[in-house]
Amino acid sequence: MKMYFDEPKQVVFADPDNCGEWLVGIAYKDEIICACCGGIFEIEDIAQMAGEDGIVNPIYEYSDWIDIAGDICGGEMPEGMDVVDGEIVEVVEEDVEGEIADEESAEYEAYYYKDLE
Repeated sequence: MKMYFDEPKQVVFADPDNCGEWLVGIAYKDEIICACCGGIFEIEDIAQMAGEDGIVNPIYEYSDWIDIAGDICGGEMPEGMDVVDGEIVEVVEEDVEGEIADEESAEYEAYYYKDLE
């Protein structure tokens, strides 16, 4: 089992506090930041507790990053973030295929790239 991560990696890992449960998070160096509670777990502790419970491989890596932005924000701006620099910010709607509609895309780009002119 990998005990050290040179680069941040999304993982699924055995919950050291609740045997039989699995959590997701980001492994980096010798720790995992839990995506559920924000807690930091030592990989060594996870391996030890899982081993005591008979779990052979307590950490599984994702091969690529999975986009979890929708899970975090649900497509909404955080409370109090509906106005930025005095302008109302709207959530950009996506069409069925996940592409930003042309008109919305133009408005989105105009707002975020206006300072580049």
